[in-house]
Amino acid sequence: MKYIGLDVHSTHINCAVIDEQGNLIHHDCFPTSLQNLINLSEKLKHPLSLVFEEGELADWLFQGLRSSFEEIVVADPIENRLIYGGDQKSDPIDPLKLATLLRGGFINPVHHTWDHHRSQFKQLVFAYHDMAKQVTRTKNKIKAYYRKQGIIIKTDSVYHPDKRTLFINESRHPEIIEKYYQFLDLFQHEKDRFERTLKKEARRYPIIRRFLKIPGVGIVTATTFFTIIDDPHRFARKQQLWSYAHLGKSVHQSGNYEVTRRQRKGNRLLKYVIKIAAGDAVRQKTNEFTRAYIRMVNIQQKEPKLAYRIIARKLATIMWTMWKNNQSYLEEMSST
Repeated sequence: MKYIGLDVHSTHINCAVIDEQGNLIHHDCFPTSLQNLINLSEKLKHPLSLVFEEGELADWLFQGLRSSFEEIVVADPIENRLIYGGDQKSDPIDPLKLATLLRGGFINPVHHTWDHHRSQFKQLVFAYHDMAKQVTRTKNKIKAYYRKQGIIIKTDSVYHPDKRTLFINESRHPEIIEKYYQFLDLFQHEKDRFERTLKKEARRYPIIRRFLKIPGVGIVTATTFFTIIDDPHRFARKQQLWSYAHLGKSVHQSGNYEVTRRQRKGNRLLKYVIKIAAGDAVRQKTNEFTRAYIRMVNIQQKEPKLAYRIIARKLATIMWTMWKNNQSYLEEMSST
């Protein structure tokens, strides 16, 4: 096995190749292109293991090179302490360190799907969330603009097309606020269009339809969970899923001293959609999630925030279990 480390930039790639003994046998720098990397794989004796860090070009490289290398590992840059914490850091040194970490088995991988359509579906889901953020930002800018003129608005009717004129007439510069409304309408239109596309693409996957039977889970939560998790068998235990979804706890132990606290790392988008779904499930008032929340808050005297977090974990566990075992939703799952 040969180990290839890449330091990828938009214009060029630095690469280092080491053998099984850790000896540097090749080093090169060439323009960024898939064909250059494919040519490199053809020059070297297989099997080949490739590693590069997660970034804007990571999925493009992963999808384009999967047939040219026996193994492709996308590294979590935050965990690569030997690169970011070392005294020696430069473009030629970084790929050598990556290859060395890969050879030693010290890379913390970032999951990427091998399915090309799922990769495109994931980009669509992320585009929806980006458009949703644009809608929220624009709404905040509209209210902030009114506040600057001493107009305090606490109602969402300011965004409604039929009620905007009243607020616009109170503004000293209506031409400015009208532009903000134009941006809001544009972003809202694109957000709705992306959501319709999500629903259409989700028909390919029966598990997403089963997710939608769970109280509180809508198309956004279902598709986000599906595309980010990608493979339920990645996690051997539910605690691993919670940790990945930023819903777990981190334990720091030294000797007899142990501290448990909320973890600082995790997939925050996954956490966001699961907690939104948990809140929606609790507010429906006719399911086991609601009854579990009431028991925790009123009988067990738990803090409401902690109760919501526990419900979110339960919801994530149910989706994961259904997917892993190819099951449909049963309300009894909520009580386990």
